[in-house]
Amino acid sequence: MWRAAQAVLGTPRIPLLPRRSMSTSTLHSQKSAALTVTPKTGLADELLHIQVEGLGPRERATLRPSAVSFRGRPFHSLAHYEADGRGGLDRARAPAVGGDFTGVEPMGLLWSLSRVGCEDPCFNQVPRGVVRSPLNVEVTVHRAPRQPAVSLGPALASAQVQRWFSSPELRRARLQAGRLRGVFLLPAGA
Repeated sequence: MWRAAQAVLGTPRIPLLPRRSMSTSTLHSQKSAALTVTPKTGLADELLHIQVEGLGPRERATLRPSAVSFRGRPFHSLAHYEADGRGGLDRARAPAVGGDFTGVEPMGLLWSLSRVGCEDPCFNQVPRGVVRSPLNVEVTVHRAPRQPAVSLGPALASAQVQRWFSSPELRRARLQAGRLRGVFLLPAGA
């Protein structure tokens, strides 16, 4: 059939080389990752358990939490990790090999959140008034860039979590006596 088409079109005879189609091994190397972050809702100082499955063996990955303060200011951090021999990553055991911190830091992805575009290390993301609303954090996993100056590629997976700076059941009472002013926070229960 190809020879007939060449004759009709008048194209010169070019030897046909077998083309490689996308094989299943290529498809398996591009499999998607699964990201699990627990608990979905918790207090700000409660440990986040983060696991990634479906990476390649010893593949480098970047975890990036992003949040927006109640005033609309964006915050983010990132840390680079290396998957184990099965392509899994358990942040409780795997040390960060670069990014905003290194080593095993259970709360590193949260304490290293910094305001986007702000170089002041003293500026933090916990403004007054966050007691009544949570900080919504999106955690994404990316393939780690080969060079530090290269931006992250598309997210392989993402998860949403809420971090509260106080228990939602906490009762607040404003105090004022003369020049003394404050807020009394009363937990639920006896």
